[in-house]
Amino acid sequence: MSQILSTYNIVDVLTAFDVEKILGYQKPGTQLSQDPMNPTLLPNNGYDDVYMVTTDRNVISGQAGSDLKMQAEVNDIIRWRTISLTDVADYKCFIHTFRFIGYTAPEKAPLSTPIFEHTFPTEPDPAPGWPNGGVQERPSSDFYWQATARRNGSASYTFVVAVYQRSGKLVGYFQWDPSITILD
Repeated sequence: MSQILSTYNIVDVLTAFDVEKILGYQKPGTQLSQDPMNPTLLPNNGYDDVYMVTTDRNVISGQAGSDLKMQAEVNDIIRWRTISLTDVADYKCFIHTFRFIGYTAPEKAPLSTPIFEHTFPTEPDPAPGWPNGGVQERPSSDFYWQATARRNGSASYTFVVAVYQRSGKLVGYFQWDPSITILD
């Protein structure tokens, strides 16, 4: 029996934030915006604070920078995940809002409307006595925003990011504006 292979790819984009540096921009007595509709804008569009990474085959320019220009083919699914450089030790970041601010595709955005996905897979975790103890399964949480490439073109979009302390207390919201190119 022949196997039918999919003609689309899942393109993962990992976005790391230097939250300590972002918080360092705040002047004494000020803090990140507490309003997701009016987030704090990052200086220089996050040039030294945001690091977006994907596979080399999807990079046009800007790998590990704040303005990753990437390509995807029509029907590819793009998933954006976030992490703080300190991971959960100090801060946790989530993309709160994802919206288009402009595009060059004729008449319509080259991506479908982004949606938030949250799943609960299990994952391996080093067991006591690692490495001799092997691994054990533990519950996990996977979350990301995703959109499907619909047509050729480029789009700029805004991410509003929520920052939380490890205790779950909201620190505030900031935003920056990356872009994507769809090539079929």
